[in-house]
Amino acid sequence: MDGAIGLFNHTSEGNSVHRLLERIPQAALLVGPEGQVLCCNRAARTVFGHDPIGTLPVPIGECIAQFPRQVDWTGTDGTAHSIQVEVESIEWQGNTLRMLTIPSPGADQPPALLDYNIAPGWTAIIDGLEEMVLVADEHFRIRHVNRAALEGFSCDAATLLNRPYYEIVHGSSSLPAYLSALGSGSGPQWVVEETEEPHLGRFFKIMVSRLETPPGHEPVLAIVIQDQTRKLQHEREAQRLNLALAKSFSGITRALSDLVEGRDPYTAGHSGSVAKLAARIGGEMRLAEDEIEGLRVCAILHDIGKASVPSSILNKPGRLSPYEWGMLKEHPSKAYEALRHIPFPWPVAEVVYQHHERLDGSGYPRGLKAEEIHLWARILAVSDVVDAMSNHRPYRPRLPLKVVLEEIRGGRGDRYDKRVVDAYLELLRREANRVMVVDDEPLMLDFVTEVLQLEGLEVAAFRDPIAALEAFEKAPYPLVVTDLKMPGMDGFELIKRARAVNPDTEVIVITGSGDKHGAVEALRLGARDFLEKPMEIKTLQNAVTEALSHYRGWG
Repeated sequence: MDGAIGLFNHTSEGNSVHRLLERIPQAALLVGPEGQVLCCNRAARTVFGHDPIGTLPVPIGECIAQFPRQVDWTGTDGTAHSIQVEVESIEWQGNTLRMLTIPSPGADQPPALLDYNIAPGWTAIIDGLEEMVLVADEHFRIRHVNRAALEGFSCDAATLLNRPYYEIVHGSSSLPAYLSALGSGSGPQWVVEETEEPHLGRFFKIMVSRLETPPGHEPVLAIVIQDQTRKLQHEREAQRLNLALAKSFSGITRALSDLVEGRDPYTAGHSGSVAKLAARIGGEMRLAEDEIEGLRVCAILHDIGKASVPSSILNKPGRLSPYEWGMLKEHPSKAYEALRHIPFPWPVAEVVYQHHERLDGSGYPRGLKAEEIHLWARILAVSDVVDAMSNHRPYRPRLPLKVVLEEIRGGRGDRYDKRVVDAYLELLRREANRVMVVDDEPLMLDFVTEVLQLEGLEVAAFRDPIAALEAFEKAPYPLVVTDLKMPGMDGFELIKRARAVNPDTEVIVITGSGDKHGAVEALRLGARDFLEKPMEIKTLQNAVTEALSHYRGWG
């Protein structure tokens, strides 16, 4: 076995065995078939007073042929001791080796096995592991514990042995559900569970496996427990600090955006509205929470470069001259120069730099194309255009939703990212393109319905308020336009019950001429606006547009 000795000294496998032996607190030796010590740990060298590689001291060698026995031993200091030598068989590369473990003189003995049989070779390895290890029978009664477990649970072996594992670890009187996946048989089947245990104030990662047992022996379960309490605490603290940092960034960016928008009354609130819409599109596209937060910060700051543009240009009511338009087109570059020095945890400066770029290269300031444009910038492009077109500007009035949709759909895959456009359209379809109209007068009901349908809205008309409420409860509408005085259920009751189902629903009420008391009561119940009969088409359109814009987060 001289070659075997060399193999243990010069191979990766041998190095692994050395590292394992060093983790065993007792003196540990690995002995070959011919009685030579192949490798040992530092504790063994201390006990023997020299390096025993290649030899086997007597009377230790006498134990190889027998199972654990007491041996009279004289230590290096001349003191006589009676010690128990543990001998276990291990198969390694086709050879049967022996693992000898010898407690240091005067050291505490390892916890007993209660006469429970484990496959040879496992005992010393288990006792040397840094992880907490419990060995249990098929009923999950603890039959062996290592020193790490005793230290981890701050108790002696008697407190743990022969008690149900789940009682100790989970504080439970019944088997936890995750162990049902362990199955049966003697194969090495693993179950892994991460669990917080309030009764211990700890967070564990638990790995349970069946160990191989000699023929005729009962099943043995190994339960390896990693205490990850500190790791969890560090992760939670990191999350808290990241959240605090994100909130700090959000506050700063909001303040910077407000300073810029304060110079331009027509775009006041624009950045915040774009941020809300961009975040909702990002959510529809299943971006991660951190990505959505970064996208929101980019949106809030996307127009910060306009601080360098004269107010006379921002508020000019007519068409801009080529020179003025050139100055305005510089605002993404100015924003980039201002933001690139700030250590945001997201690519804020670059995304803001790109928010006016278009897939076909027709955007500015760099004429980027397709994948050269960051995904967040593509989301901002759609959000920015939608909000700008849906609100008044010095050079034009608000554009109808129909025109906005024509622009977005017309540029899908050309100027605007298909996925972003589709996500926005799905949001509209699902959340803010549906209006419920309730009025018992057929002429008024038809009038309101037709006007709103011309706006490109999906309208559900009801003469019966009770039927309307039933439909609303099944699928709440973002906007309800309702008369106040109706038989069966008046508009006041409809408002209360609808908003109880969905508090975010916007409500516009239709009142009789001069019914100020009814209008005030409806507003008190949460209605956004009231319209007196007879009403003009433009008045109805404006009221509905404002209500839907508020619901979408555009206003």
